[in-house]
Amino acid sequence: MKDDCIVKKLVIAIGLAFIAASCSGSDSDSATVDTAAAATVAPPAETPAPPPETAAPASQSHEFSVVNDAGVDISELYLSPGATAVYEDDILGDDVLLDGDSADFVVDGDESESLWDLLMVDIDGTSVEFFGIDLYSTQTITLQVEWFGATTGEGTAILS
Repeated sequence: MKDDCIVKKLVIAIGLAFIAASCSGSDSDSATVDTAAAATVAPPAETPAPPPETAAPASQSHEFSVVNDAGVDISELYLSPGATAVYEDDILGDDVLLDGDSADFVVDGDESESLWDLLMVDIDGTSVEFFGIDLYSTQTITLQVEWFGATTGEGTAILS
């Protein structure tokens, strides 16, 4: 019985030695070992491929005009997608859009964001907001304000 244990250990040791020799990359033809029968070796783990990049919505330029029919000179004009809570930069820059005048603008954005908001600030600092302007379907935005005193008004944007 003790001899059976020793024989089993010797057979296992010899089998492991043959496996080690075949895995060491030796080109020797002196020993051939059936490693499939002796042990199952897992293939090396492959690094998973990175997930495919999702394309950002295509940005599209859109040209439009703003006509100031508000009865005041406009010193600041802000535009932002309707889903955004913060307005972008002043699109007038250092210019003033005089009452009765118009100006042309180009905006780059995602066409799926069709509804935009516009904030007009006159030269006295009074502001009026215009909500839900369908910017990509519009060529001209005419801003009109019905004033309820010096600092309060309700704006209407006529789109064409």
